Amino acid sequence: SGVAGLIKAVLMLQKRQIAPHLHLQEVNPHLRLAERSLAIPVTLQPWQAATTRYAGVHAFGFGGANAHLILGEAPVCEPAAASPAAQRAHHILALAALNPAALHALVGRLAGYLAAHPEADVADICASFNTGRSHFPQQRTAARAALIAATTAELATRLRELQAEPVTVRLAAPRVAFLFTGQGAAHQGMGRQLYHGFPRFREAIERCDALLRDRLPRPLLSVLYTAGDAAHILHEPQYAWPALFAVEYALAQLWQSWGIAPAHLLGQGVGEYVAATIAGALTLEDALQLVAEIGRLLAALPQKAALAAFERFAARYTWRTPAIPILSGVTGGLLAGGELLTASYLERTLRQPALERAMQALHTARCNVFLELGPRPQLSEVVRQTLDPAEALYLCALQGNAPDERSLLTSLAAYYAAGGTVDWPAFHRDMAYRRL
Repeated sequence: SGVAGLIKAVLMLQKRQIAPHLHLQEVNPHLRLAERSLAIPVTLQPWQAATTRYAGVHAFGFGGANAHLILGEAPVCEPAAASPAAQRAHHILALAALNPAALHALVGRLAGYLAAHPEADVADICASFNTGRSHFPQQRTAARAALIAATTAELATRLRELQAEPVTVRLAAPRVAFLFTGQGAAHQGMGRQLYHGFPRFREAIERCDALLRDRLPRPLLSVLYTAGDAAHILHEPQYAWPALFAVEYALAQLWQSWGIAPAHLLGQGVGEYVAATIAGALTLEDALQLVAEIGRLLAALPQKAALAAFERFAARYTWRTPAIPILSGVTGGLLAGGELLTASYLERTLRQPALERAMQALHTARCNVFLELGPRPQLSEVVRQTLDPAEALYLCALQGNAPDERSLLTSLAAYYAAGGTVDWPAFHRDMAYRRL
């Protein structure tokens, strides 16, 4: 009777109809159904519902065991369409299985599906796989792969290539360090594709732009994403420091929105102020004020006059205890006492970085994934010279000479394939897709 009731409930959910009770002759008056807003259906009727439909199935066993199931209808296939700005040119497919052999079998099945359904939409396929399947986060034997494609045809090609490659078992426990790029990496248009395709990135950039309106002669957004002389003025400290800060802060917000939390932080120059903001040692408003003032002073005054003026300016700001450990790009030790608010530390930041010691400290802290958040790789050579490539995974959110979106997804794919946990529903939240 339990299985029959389950089948009946599933069919009613599928058909969105309520089946009649077959043998009702007379209702016991002591039930007082009307008082309890209950009814026994005696005819087939449509199942009206303003939200998700649910059905309860109860079964009695001969041995006295009872079971009760709550069934809900499948989610709507087409979620609300995202805004055109959230449409992306590239998509990422995350694949996981209990072992390499099972992963190869899964790849083969999906390749066969694409061969039979070349009209399938690549965004639908990727979102359905990423959000609808287990990623086996606890199984040490689990194998993973992540593919990037712009079209269904390209995805089919990547799957065929993966079928011919050996699959390695993922890392046991990725531990992430966020690295924030220093000055000298700014270029006009940095992060433009992300600004148009990733709402969380765009929101962070626009928030920085709003907070800087009274600090910059030209709005930050026009400097970043408007053609003209912006490419030239981004080499000026007055604009380069705030622009770099905004892009790196927005990148950190984007990765964190996907469930990727740093265990440690490290920055160089302007990147140290981003790290302090992410750690909660400085508020976003305070950090932007400080960075904008540094850029203004460096552009207007000789460096030693500029340093003294900065310390007088910074005295009004408060340093809080970081919620995430920050490694100093100058000493290699922990930042703990408001060094970023002193002229002596700023002078050393500009002249005497000690990133090798900081990288070793991160390695000692068991960090094995180094994610550089900046417009182009700047710290990669330090990582490669300091750490064994077999023990560390180096990623850069943006490559500078490659399309922003593809660079971003390439790093995310490598992180996932190495065993990192990604909040895929959050990743796809701003996109329009059909669940397959």
